[in-house]
Amino acid sequence: MRKGFTLIELLVVIAIIAILAAILFPVFARARAKAKQSSCLSNAKQLELGSIMYASDYDGRNPLSGNWTSAILPYVKNSQIYVCGSDDAPFALTGPPDEGSYGMNSNISGVSESYLEYPAETASLIDATDSQVAAGGAMAARHNEGCNLAYADGHTKWIKWENIPDASDTHFWLGTD
Repeated sequence: MRKGFTLIELLVVIAIIAILAAILFPVFARARAKAKQSSCLSNAKQLELGSIMYASDYDGRNPLSGNWTSAILPYVKNSQIYVCGSDDAPFALTGPPDEGSYGMNSNISGVSESYLEYPAETASLIDATDSQVAAGGAMAARHNEGCNLAYADGHTKWIKWENIPDASDTHFWLGTD
């Protein structure tokens, strides 16, 4: 009666495990990246809702792009949402970072919400490398070759990098024709 595995049987089992690992690790990495993308989208949504609440308290005016992070902190009450989980830059989380993972569209800084003719098509907060973004500058493609956007009406979505409108799209950047 045999009491163990032969060397060949052991090598076959190890080879099968290695093949399964090689197949599954990329799947797990993609799933983790999608989870970070979803978390970032949620952050952008919360920040945009904070911005909308700010505007409702200040005669319908959007926060100024130079201090929007501090302006909406009382509405979001959580400084950790200013940082995307996929952003490698280190940020202090004791208060709203001056340079977080999101940027405000500086074209609508301080603008009255009623001025925006197309709020559902106007970018408000953007996955970015700077806290102020104007017509495509400083945008970050952190998530599956795209970035998360929050629109002036409060909805959010992920958009593929090559589909982001350029500076000539006034609906997207200025909210007007």
